[in-house]
Amino acid sequence: MLPDPRPPTWIELTAFQRDCLEAIARRERTGRRCDERGIIHTLERRYPSVTRTRLEPNLRTLVGRGLLAKRAGADDRSTYSLTDEGRAL
Repeated sequence: MLPDPRPPTWIELTAFQRDCLEAIARRERTGRRCDERGIIHTLERRYPSVTRTRLEPNLRTLVGRGLLAKRAGADDRSTYSLTDEGRAL
C-alpha cells in the first residue's frame, strides 16, 4: 500500500497528538525550547501524568506525517518544531 500523499486533517489525529501540536505551537510563540521535557511541562496542564513513554511515539507519528520537524540538539536532546503543514493544520 502506498502512503497517502495528502496531509492529515485535524480530525485524523488523536486528541493527544493535537494537544502535542498545540503545546509546541504555544512554546514556539513564547520562544521556549521545544524538547521533550518542555513539551511534557506544557502538556501537564491537561495530562497530569504524561510520560516520555506516551509522548515519544506520538511525536514520531507527527514527524512521520510531516507535521513536525525533529532536530538533534547539541546536548543530545532532540527539539521539535512545526512544519508549514503542521502550522497550517
